[in-house]
Amino acid sequence: LDALPGLRAADRGEFTRRAFEAGKLGLTAVEGLADLLAATTGAQRRQALAQAGGALERRYADWRRELARCRARAEVLVDFGDDVEGDVSQEEGVEVRADLRESVGRVASDLRRALDE
Repeated sequence: LDALPGLRAADRGEFTRRAFEAGKLGLTAVEGLADLLAATTGAQRRQALAQAGGALERRYADWRRELARCRARAEVLVDFGDDVEGDVSQEEGVEVRADLRESVGRVASDLRRALDE
């Protein structure tokens, strides 16, 4: 095959790079694949397979969705708080703020746990 013009062996990581550039693999999947190749224990392989399979990307998407929801609710309260005040009872306002605090706290807790892993 070496005698065929224009034919060459692929460089190390070339297929992964091409898949990433074509949008077939996300950055966390590529990192998971690199971790899988470097893994020396069963636990490392399982973690790397989960990451390469999109577990981390799904977690990030959940955080992004939750934070966008919190931001939208906070913007409504800031932008239209006076207008909505008559439509929203004091208890509902307190409930919305508590829900926002809880959601942001949940994401922050997940981030801390992920950094400790």
